[in-house]
Amino acid sequence: MGATVAEKSAALSREEGERLAAAINKLELWLAVRDMYEPTIEALESALGLDQVDVVVLYGDSVLAGVDSFVSAIREGIGKTSLVAGGRSYGTDGLISAINAEHPGLVPEDATAADAICAYMAHRNDPMPTAVERESTNIGALVRNTITLLRSVEVVPDTLVVIADPIFMRRIEATFAVVEETLSVTSLPAYDARVNFVPGVGLVFEQPTPHGMWPLDTYLDLMSGEVPRLRDDAEGYGPKGKGFIDHVNIPPEISQAASLLEEFLGGYREPDPVFA
Repeated sequence: MGATVAEKSAALSREEGERLAAAINKLELWLAVRDMYEPTIEALESALGLDQVDVVVLYGDSVLAGVDSFVSAIREGIGKTSLVAGGRSYGTDGLISAINAEHPGLVPEDATAADAICAYMAHRNDPMPTAVERESTNIGALVRNTITLLRSVEVVPDTLVVIADPIFMRRIEATFAVVEETLSVTSLPAYDARVNFVPGVGLVFEQPTPHGMWPLDTYLDLMSGEVPRLRDDAEGYGPKGKGFIDHVNIPPEISQAASLLEEFLGGYREPDPVFA
């Protein structure tokens, strides 16, 4: 078993550690595409000049802070329709573990992300979503299946707010740009996370951490895979590569930050064929 992020980073000098922490925080800010900062009508009006959108969506495998945000959005009435989406993918086991840590035995270990979230919401007596999607195993499928499911219930949206893990927001928006290019998509990241470097201790999350937050090792592993996927080259997901997403302009400082994280981790998260 390899060294943990804390163990590896504890060996860094103050200068090296602070440089790495700054790179990670820069990546999070860029990937998150924060169109809205909170699930309120005031925030929606500030972002779009609207008091309601057609649909608000929660993409499963967000940490529990995303569920909290989604519930607040439903209560606020920022969407005419609400949808939670997610089958089994990279983060489903972690999501279920976080739920069962709060409510032991509530969710079966083989549940889909969407069913786990709905069980959690029902247990808390939260308002429930209008529609549920349970088949998606990756971001491309989440976006495509969102549109398909909405159409099946005769909802053809012009405006949509997406709540998801911030590190996936830029890829989600770039995917929507290919799948449904006329749709106005507004990003509402599930949380805001920062890391600090503590000499002799290593990288740590700023406190308080978001509700149900990923372990730091998982968070950085997931983050490491995003810039390689967003690249518009033969290996990336852009038009010159797999064609899953629209072209994304990646600033040089973001490429540099991603390279520093990849160097520290010894690689980046490769696509898992199980969730293709």
